[in-house]
Parts: sequence; structure tokens; C-alpha cells
Amino acid sequence: MPVGDTLERRTPQGRARAAGTRGAVGPAGSGSVLPRREVFLALARRNSPGVDVVHHRPGRVAGIEVRRFGDVGTSTVSGPATTFRRSARQARAEHEAAVVLSLQERGTTRLELPERTVRLRAGELVLHCTSDPGVRAHGEGAVVHYVYLPLHQLHLPPAAVRSVLGTVLTTDQGVPGLVAGFFGRLLRSPGLTSRFVADTLAAPGTELVRSLIVSNAHQPDSPAGRNAVAAARILDFVRAHLDDPDLTAERVAREHHVSVRQMYAVLSRSGVSLGRWIRAQRLERCRRELSQPDFDDLPIAGIAQRWGFVSPAHFSRVFKEHYGVSPREWRTAAKHRRRPDMP
Repeated sequence: MPVGDTLERRTPQGRARAAGTRGAVGPAGSGSVLPRREVFLALARRNSPGVDVVHHRPGRVAGIEVRRFGDVGTSTVSGPATTFRRSARQARAEHEAAVVLSLQERGTTRLELPERTVRLRAGELVLHCTSDPGVRAHGEGAVVHYVYLPLHQLHLPPAAVRSVLGTVLTTDQGVPGLVAGFFGRLLRSPGLTSRFVADTLAAPGTELVRSLIVSNAHQPDSPAGRNAVAAARILDFVRAHLDDPDLTAERVAREHHVSVRQMYAVLSRSGVSLGRWIRAQRLERCRRELSQPDFDDLPIAGIAQRWGFVSPAHFSRVFKEHYGVSPREWRTAAKHRRRPDMP
């Protein structure tokens, strides 16, 4: 079977790719041949489970390449005209909402979003959300990059995120240009073969998208815009002082010249619970340090205490609730990925 007709289920780069127009070889050793359309659908659903696909050219199926960078998923779709549909029922069933960055490299794509219907052209990007129903119709020969970022990892007020969804931005300058340049180079870099290296690229990518949202959220002179900016400033301050044991609500409010009650009101209008937000941020810092070789000699309890978790038992419980594995299991898996004989 020609190389163009094979499916690469999982490569050392953390990639999965479907190419060609006939069948595709199943997982190594299975001896199975999967129908081409089923392969495409399986890969398309890796980052966005609740989606159906319509191929508009008989006998032709678009190509798709799927990659992971830590918590950030990407897919590149190219080739014949293809439509992705997500119904309201499918959107409601999404286990974890993700913000999707659509970056058009070639051709056009029509997106039917709750906010509006837009046509994306080469050199443009738009944000949408997996928890919303919608349609993405790729034109013939289109090449589109999709970046999936867990909504909770952006640590932004939901109202601020919602305000920029469906807004088409050109990538020739400013923050949109930085975002497009970063992900464009990332997805065209075959040399990123280490999973550990790939994982470290998630954070700067997420921060760029976060900056994109903040810089375009609301009209700055509207009440919602002023509230979103105020909430973002509060969260920025808290994020910069997460390792401070003296960080209290009173201190945060005092730094922003408001009362504690006013501060909570600002965050509440943006859909943020400060206590839960701080815990999620500190858990993420612990998760990163448990993955990094520089902290291998530091006990798990020591890492937890650095970020405000005094009780090891409490830390282990909330970590497992958040990530699905214990801190020890996470650290062991991270060390395994860093082994020289591992991809």
C-alpha cells in the first residue's frame, strides 16, 4: 500500500495523521484496515469529540494531522471541501469546554457560530468554543489550523472570552500576528520530536491566546469592558503572587483600591470564584514542577507546600480530582517521558 494511503496513529512527535483516499492501516499489530472516513472522523474527534463530518467530494476525504502540546491540542485540515457540524445536543455533551483558535492558511472557511456567521480568509483568525453548536465549512483546497485550549487554562473571566468569540482578526500585525506566527511556526516544525519539549510549549501558546482575548475583549468604554479589564488586572496580580503565603483577599483588594466586597462583585460579574481560581492556578504550578527535572529531588510535599498546600493528604486528593491521577503517578509518568530511549 502506498505511503499516502496509510494512517500514522501515533508518532514520536505526538502526532496522528490521515492521508490518501482509500483505507488506512489500523494500530500496529492489529492487522486491521480502517475505512478512510472512519479514520478521519476518529482523528477529528480527538480534540473535539462532539462533531460530525460531511465530505462533499465523492471518493475524496480531506487530510488531517493531529498533535498535542501538553494540554493544548492542534489539528490541521486540508484538501477537498469538508464540513464539520456540532449540534446543540453534542455541544452540551462536551466534557470540558475548549476555546478554539481557527487560523486560515489557504482558501476560505465559512463558520456559523452562535454570535454570527463569518467567512475566514487566508491570513485571518477567529476564536470559537466547543461548548457552542456550529458549522465549519471548508472550501475546496482550504488549509486550516485549529488550536484547542481548555477554557479553564486561560484563567480569564468567561464574559471576556465570550465577548471575542466570532470576531475575525487579521494576522498582519499586533497580537493576532504574534499568535499566528507562533502557532504557524510550531505546526511547521517537524523537529519537535520530544514529548517533554512539546509539553513545555503549551504555556507560552496559552499566554499568547490569553493576551489576544484580553486585548480584544468588549468595547473598552462599555460597563462590561471596564469590568472585564478590572477582573483581568486582579487575576494578573494574583497570578504574580501565587507563591506568596501572605496573599489574602484583603491584600488583593487593597492593591486595587477597592473593598473586598467590591472586588468579589467585579470577579463575580465575570464568572470567577477567586478561591477556586487560586486553587486551580496553584495546582497547575505544582503539576508543572512535578514534570520538570529541576525539581526531581524535591519531595512532593515540599512542592505542594511551596504553593500553599500545607496538608499532603489534602493536596493529593485535590490534585487527583483535578487531573485524574495522583501527584506521584504524574511525576512518575513525566520521568518516564524524559527517558533518553523514550520519544
